[in-house]
Amino acid sequence: MPGDLVFSGADTPATVQFLIDIIPVQLAAEKLARLSGVDSDHVSLCSFIVEDEYGLLPEEPGSSSARN
Repeated sequence: MPGDLVFSGADTPATVQFLIDIIPVQLAAEKLARLSGVDSDHVSLCSFIVEDEYGLLPEEPGSSSARN
């Protein structure tokens, strides 16, 4: 029954309740990834890595960004 899938925890402030609400979804996603043999720590759908404040956009002309 759906009521069996509910657990009670400590009272949480409304400002951080969304963090608590997402935990079961994250756990389910990891379990499904393991069952399907996928490494859940590997990003496979995004080939871009943002390295500076411009993200995927080209740098603005005349700006000097410090790269590590």
